[in-house]
Amino acid sequence: MARNSFLIILAILSIILIAGCNKQETSRDNSAIQTTGEVKEFDVIAKQWEFVPNVIEVNKGDKVRLKVTSIDVTHGIGLPDFGVDSVRLPPTETKIVEFVADKTGTFNTMICTVYCGPGHAGMKGSIVVK
Repeated sequence: MARNSFLIILAILSIILIAGCNKQETSRDNSAIQTTGEVKEFDVIAKQWEFVPNVIEVNKGDKVRLKVTSIDVTHGIGLPDFGVDSVRLPPTETKIVEFVADKTGTFNTMICTVYCGPGHAGMKGSIVVK
């Protein structure tokens, strides 16, 4: 009886773990946030171990559209300050990442979310919102 309970608990924990690992692309719904109507679009290159450009400047209320392409290995991009958890960037594919710049400041949290080699931890960029 105890063994059956243990196996059931183990199976449930395994399902939860697998479901959590499969979460790849999420972003916050910004539809209720006041926007300026401006769409600022940027082409961003992800490469070992940097984003180019690594500083993006916008105004509060702008809708920001990043067209992000990895040119070498699989990377990821996350912008947790703007509700973008992780978007996987396979080599040569372009992914669109959109968010509304809903607060002012300098946000140094544009990060690579997929391990890409020894310089991974330093692969960061900034969003500056005026």
